[in-house]
Amino acid sequence: MINVTEKSHTSGSFACPVSLKSFSNGHLFGWKLGFWRIVVGPPFSAIAAVPGFIDSILIPEKHPAEKAALFHLPIILAAVDFFIGSFF
Repeated sequence: MINVTEKSHTSGSFACPVSLKSFSNGHLFGWKLGFWRIVVGPPFSAIAAVPGFIDSILIPEKHPAEKAALFHLPIILAAVDFFIGSFF
């Protein structure tokens, strides 16, 4: 059986099960991976927010992309809030 806790490409929906499995086996790889994702997430999302904000204010009124941008914005802001809130 392959020990998935030693693989560096574990991500996405596998993060939580890998973290729990690695913790139960005495390995802290999954927990460290999750911590560093939380540390790195907000700064990189702030960097990505600048061009995203510029793009959103340049969308002409009544353009089909305006609806998608207004739907996308609160979801991304909520995700960043969860990242930051997980520190506390």
